[in-house]
Formats: sequence, C-alpha cells, structure tokens
Amino acid sequence: MAVAGASDGGAGAAVRLGDQLPDCAITTDQGTSSLLSFDPSNWLLLFSYPKDMTPVCATEMAELAKCHEEFSRRGVSLLGLCVGTVEEHRAFVQDVEETFEVSIRFPAARWSSCCTTPPHIGRDTTELLRCVDALLRSHADGDIGTPANWRAGDDVLLLPTATEEEVDEKQAARATAAATAGPGGDATAGAPAAPSGFSQLRSYLRLKPDPGISLRDDL
Repeated sequence: MAVAGASDGGAGAAVRLGDQLPDCAITTDQGTSSLLSFDPSNWLLLFSYPKDMTPVCATEMAELAKCHEEFSRRGVSLLGLCVGTVEEHRAFVQDVEETFEVSIRFPAARWSSCCTTPPHIGRDTTELLRCVDALLRSHADGDIGTPANWRAGDDVLLLPTATEEEVDEKQAARATAAATAGPGGDATAGAPAAPSGFSQLRSYLRLKPDPGISLRDDL
C-alpha cells in the first residue's frame, strides 16, 4: 500500500509500487521505531485508515487482529497508519480490544498523509491474505502468475516470456533445495514433485499445476 508524508507531519513524495521504501522514524502506540526496524526477513504490510474512533475502521482493526497469526505465518508484519495522535491510537486500540474481545499486537503510527479508501466500505481481510499468498507465490517463481480468484494449490499461469522447460527446471531445483535444507539434508526424502501437465488454452494462456512448494522458503 503506497503511503506519503512523514511521521513528524512533513510533506513527502508518494511511494509508488516497486519503489524502495525509505526509512524514517515513526512514533507508534507501542513506542518509537523506524520503518526498517521491522523484521528484515518479513514483508511489511502498511494499511492506512482515515480516523480513530470510527465504526468501519474499528471492524477492520478487529479483523486484522483476528488474522494476525495468519499474516505472521506468511512472514508478513503489520503496521497501521493514521493521521491521529498516538494517544488517540491507544484509546482506539483499547476500545476495539474491549468491544470485539481481541488482542491487537501490531503497532499503529501517526502519518501525515495516508492512502484514501472509501471510508464507509470495510476491507476484506480474507482477500488481503489471498493477495499476499498470490504475491508470495509469484515472487517465489518469477515466471509464474496467478489467475483470477486463485487460491494456494490452484493451477498457476505461465507468463508469456517463460518456457515450459525453464519453469520445470526452476521448480524441480526449488523442490530439491527445500528438501536438502530439511532434517537430515536428504534431497530425495519428502521432496515435492514439480508436476508438468501444462494446459495451453491459447498461445498466450498456459496453465500449470502448482507444485506446492513453500511460499517462503526463499526468503
């Protein structure tokens, strides 16, 4: 999620997709930190919300709290961004925890300018997790894309620049590396097969069974 500005209220250029996220000091409801102080082996999901003590944001915070373990399991840290003060964040977090009986373990930071979304429409945390899975799957294998409504384990797409042989070789190498890194280091024990079974619907539209390799074994 793109963000703009700085925690001290200064203006800044918008961060666009593909840009390196700049480091800066942030003051959160859990203390002072910096963007790059989060676990470097994790991805960082920045989610903005327009204002504390608002009904839609309260439900979103509660659902993210319920899904926190799912994000952590995928190697994703969460950071909330809002224009409110730290004191307002703390009071809001307490309200949400008491109302929805959840524990909010991710921080919320004051940000001078956040992404805007329709404030009356709540976001779908299930879809956020699905998108994270798809991004991780594509990142793990650069020649792979995911079709509409893709779920982990569904068939994946071959990008137009990829050859079937290259994809098979890469997936077989990843399967062997994952097995070698496991207990005992036996490259043949429990290594998932990298299935072929390409299905070409059009010259530009090729499907392949997902080999089921761990989404995060390269990070």
